[in-house]
Amino acid sequence: MIDYENLGYREGIIAMVMDTDDNFLIVNLVDYKEREWNFPAGGREENETYEETLFRELNEELSIKKEEIEILGKSSFRLKYDFPYEVIKRNIERGRNFRGQIKEQYLVRYVGKKETIIPQESEIRSYKWIKREELKNHLHFNNQLSNTLKVLEELNF
Repeated sequence: MIDYENLGYREGIIAMVMDTDDNFLIVNLVDYKEREWNFPAGGREENETYEETLFRELNEELSIKKEEIEILGKSSFRLKYDFPYEVIKRNIERGRNFRGQIKEQYLVRYVGKKETIIPQESEIRSYKWIKREELKNHLHFNNQLSNTLKVLEELNF
C-alpha cells in the first residue's frame, strides 16, 4: 500500500522555448502517447539552482547549449500537479518517491541553429515547432493550455 499523503513533490523546471519567429518548441516523450505533447522540462538536482536545471535539461534532452538560450522571463506561477496512481506506483518501483511535481516556469528564446537540435532518444520520441495559435491543438494534459496562456500573459507574450 502506498502512503500517498506522505509522498513529496519533485522540484523542477518547464522551458517554454520560442524561436526568433515566436514559434514554440514542443516535445513528445517516449512515455507519452503519440498525440501527447509538452514543453521541455526536467527535475532539479541537489544543490542546483533552477537556472542551472534549465540549462542542463535543455542540453541533456535536446543538445541546446546555454549560449543558444536567452531567458525572457520566469513566471511567478509554479506549476504543481499530482501524478496518476499508476505513475506513482511505477516511480516508487524505480526508487522515485514522489506524488507529483512542482515546477518553476521559464520562457526562453532559442537563438541557435535548429539543425543542431538533437533529441535524446531515451526520453524524446519527437519534437516540433508550432505557432502560438496551434498550442490548443497539442496541449491536452489537465490545465496545460490554461497554465501556458497564463504564463505567457504574465510575461507579456
